[in-house]
Amino acid sequence: MSNKRLFRNLNTYNIGDNTITGHPIVFESLTDMGTHYEIIKRGALDNSDLSDISLLINHQFNELPIARYRQGDENSTLKISLEDDGLHFEATLDEQNPKAAEVLSCVKRGDIQKMSFGFFLDEQNPACVHWIENIGDKPTMVITRIEAVFDISVVTWPAYESTSVQMKREKEVEVEEADVFANYQLQKRASDLSMLKLKTLAKFVK
Repeated sequence: MSNKRLFRNLNTYNIGDNTITGHPIVFESLTDMGTHYEIIKRGALDNSDLSDISLLINHQFNELPIARYRQGDENSTLKISLEDDGLHFEATLDEQNPKAAEVLSCVKRGDIQKMSFGFFLDEQNPACVHWIENIGDKPTMVITRIEAVFDISVVTWPAYESTSVQMKREKEVEVEEADVFANYQLQKRASDLSMLKLKTLAKFVK
């Protein structure tokens, strides 16, 4: 059995001062990957290794992380939480670090609004992945189990448009969660026909 590294993009959100929060892994969000559709099912992270996750910029593994989560380390600068709709995070960044300060500036200005994550996936294991063929114009990859997540990244060009990153506000601001397909249509400026295809496909992968 061999694991494979894959990269997927998601959304970013603001917080306040030197803290950012976001939603890098979104469950039940059908995404057009070009050659195929892809969806991560709820529960895919239930048995995943989430013990050591770095917050990076554009998956630059040769660079130092701007925040990091280590299981059991109370001093971790990155906090993660697994919720019903996916993986969420909160990171406290060091403004004395030029790269961290650059990220804070980009997120505050809205120049960076999306995220991505790197993970191990055993594509040959039917317990982890299965494909739905002959539905719509291309196959759908259904991910039911992720072996491990090793990084989340703020990115310039995301793959998953439903992800987000933002600055943390001093006062909690309740944000209505946009419909997955409406968000997809907005970000990709998809046609009404494309939206209809995605809604139809989603019914088959539940």
